[in-house]
Amino acid sequence: MGKIDRSFKRRLMKEPETKVRLIVRTRDEPKTYRSLLARRGIKVKRELALIKALAIECEASAALALLREGWVVSLEEDSEVRALT
Repeated sequence: MGKIDRSFKRRLMKEPETKVRLIVRTRDEPKTYRSLLARRGIKVKRELALIKALAIECEASAALALLREGWVVSLEEDSEVRALT
């Protein structure tokens, strides 16, 4: 398996200017990359230290550029989760 699901990657490539919410899993401590992402105009929503990840929001094109980074383990869509009652 690569850094991203193929169908999700195709969706990002098809609409590069669309805003997306993602979970970026990192090799090191996630806080290390907060300022780097901010300089690229990527908004960090949350730090998920238990799983070494950051929840981010950015354009699809910026998300695709992250795939070239060695510190990025994986990218996945950050979907809203709802509990059933």
